[in-house]
Amino acid sequence: METARLQTVVVARHGERLDSVDEDWAKRNVTRIYDPPLTSRGEAQATEAGRTIASKVKGIRHVISSPYLRCLQTSKAIADVLRLPSLGVNNDLSEYLEASLYRRKPNFPSPLMPTNIKLDDSGIDSPLPPLPEDKSVVFERFDRAINQTADKHWPRNLVLVTHVIGVSKAVCLGYPCDKIDVEKVDVCGYVTLQRECRGSLWKMIDSRGVHFVVIL
Repeated sequence: METARLQTVVVARHGERLDSVDEDWAKRNVTRIYDPPLTSRGEAQATEAGRTIASKVKGIRHVISSPYLRCLQTSKAIADVLRLPSLGVNNDLSEYLEASLYRRKPNFPSPLMPTNIKLDDSGIDSPLPPLPEDKSVVFERFDRAINQTADKHWPRNLVLVTHVIGVSKAVCLGYPCDKIDVEKVDVCGYVTLQRECRGSLWKMIDSRGVHFVVIL
């Protein structure tokens, strides 16, 4: 039996995306409509989230991102606060590839990705999900992404940067015996999960900007 040790994983949403404040961005970027960058405010939100996370969780060794540009930029800001030189990428942390929005697989990395974002030597974990993605399997994908990434890096503490649906799944993992209704995830909202050994249940020990109710 594996000796009990605590592993902490923070699952965070990206910062404010440019197309949420610039309605014409999508018209100017029709080939990458799915992959807007952060706004300057989004970058500041990510840095502030990094500071908050660093003050609460010690010994974070890796920041691992969805391949989307807004997540990579958020991850870079958090990694800078944590003084980590590079990022990991896991395609299973990607946005839900809804058929109405994705007629073909998205192409990563973005040509807009800043040159100062350095990826680590571990490469990109997992292929992109097949298209069209069935919504019924999306939560299974995020379950796999969180658990397998945590197992791979056990017992190191991690930050995973993803999208609303990924943070929502993390909330459900943190309350394994309850029915959860996630109402809203703010930009750079996050939940902090903790477990005692590989394969054990997660417990949510902290959250910020994530609005949910436990249905009794």
